[in-house]
Amino acid sequence: MPAVHEFDVVVAGGGPAGIAATLSAARSGAKVALIEATGAFGGMATTGMVPAFCPYSNGEEVVIRGIGFEILEKARECGAAISKSGGGVKEHDWVRINAEKLKLLFDRMLVESGAELRLFTQVTEPRVEADRIAALETWSKSGREEWRAPLFVDCTGDADVAARAGCPCDQGDAKGRMQPSTLCFVVAGLRGEEVSGVLRHQPFGEIVKEASLAGDLSGRLDHHHCVSEA
Repeated sequence: MPAVHEFDVVVAGGGPAGIAATLSAARSGAKVALIEATGAFGGMATTGMVPAFCPYSNGEEVVIRGIGFEILEKARECGAAISKSGGGVKEHDWVRINAEKLKLLFDRMLVESGAELRLFTQVTEPRVEADRIAALETWSKSGREEWRAPLFVDCTGDADVAARAGCPCDQGDAKGRMQPSTLCFVVAGLRGEEVSGVLRHQPFGEIVKEASLAGDLSGRLDHHHCVSEA
């Protein structure tokens, strides 16, 4: 028999959405469990190596607030986020991320919330009773477990829980088109002065684009780039 856990809210997926859902529910007084398949919280912002937060403004004023904005401000304070210089709304847009420092910030905020936190725990199947999810089954080094709650939040990124529970799901836009995949990477071993010297003559994005057009790199590599000396 699996070990059984009872909560008010169970959140599947510890990326940015799962973190926000967990903090919101826990701060409201609910008994919350956050289940994450990998070894760190943060999802695409940390283990996914997406290098920057998307814009918090519409170009004229900040329009994203709440827990998302709280995370941005705390990330700046601890060096997990580096804003553009110049002030104004632009300092809230495409803010660079230091993934390792951001992992520590997320850990601290989640622990302080009082939520039950589980890493390296894979959601296997939802158990549906009377057209509602009654429990989530998971597998980890602790073996098979069952998480019961009146409310479940699917933050897996691919609607894994909802789809397996039989909920109707759409894929892509109105025409079924999907967003192209993006490869994020890190170039290590460069000293700060070396990076500054290279970029003074040619931005990194242009270097990558030239290599792509020359056939040295495959794919269309002409999107955003972020450079950090951290």
